[in-house]
Amino acid sequence: MRRLRWLWLLLTVGCSSIATAPPDGFDLTGVWRLDAAASDVAPAREHIVEPEHRRLPADGARGPPPFRPSDFPLLLADTLVIEQDPQSMGIEYVGLGYRDVTFGEREWGGWKIEAGWDDAGELRVHMKRRGTAYEERYRLEAGGARLVVVATVDTRRGERTVTRLFARDATSP
Repeated sequence: MRRLRWLWLLLTVGCSSIATAPPDGFDLTGVWRLDAAASDVAPAREHIVEPEHRRLPADGARGPPPFRPSDFPLLLADTLVIEQDPQSMGIEYVGLGYRDVTFGEREWGGWKIEAGWDDAGELRVHMKRRGTAYEERYRLEAGGARLVVVATVDTRRGERTVTRLFARDATSP
């Protein structure tokens, strides 16, 4: 089953055409605050690791995949400050760091990154490094007042999906 999901993910990302220009009305610029009650619970702290590699337990048991906060700050962020222009967007994960996302394909820090809009109008940021694939899908709802981000990480230890909902701060553009 896991192989079928990987094949589907590769076919979806590899064969789909993504647009590098945002669709009309898709502007994430502003301050976004987490709606914790409507979001999935962040991964447990024991699954958030700093070392690049973490060994499997001696008994070989597999648990949910570990997360590195520096690679996946969205999973812990309570507030996002986003600046978007036609070529890229900058995301400040308040208190956790900053990331630039350039629309199109690029490599950064060992990650191969592809970012752009799919046929449904969702912004997809797909990242792959060695045995780890990570994807964030951004969708605006409620006339642009709500941001839904679905993050999926797939490692040799398994797959995990977390949905985070953010409300646009009333003072944002």
